[in-house]
Amino acid sequence: MHTFIPYLFDFLFWGFQDLFKKISWKWYVGAIIFTVSLALIFSLVGLKAYVNEIAIISE
Repeated sequence: MHTFIPYLFDFLFWGFQDLFKKISWKWYVGAIIFTVSLALIFSLVGLKAYVNEIAIISE
């Protein structure tokens, strides 16, 4: 599944490249910030669950 996603993005960009050229760079920056913050939040939540499991097991 993970190998399919870049091809999907490539197809979407190829199909809608005229529309993507009209998008302001502010939207791209906002999307990048949003994506990075989501990735950090989900990784920290996963890390917290992992640490909790270790704490429970070590007791």
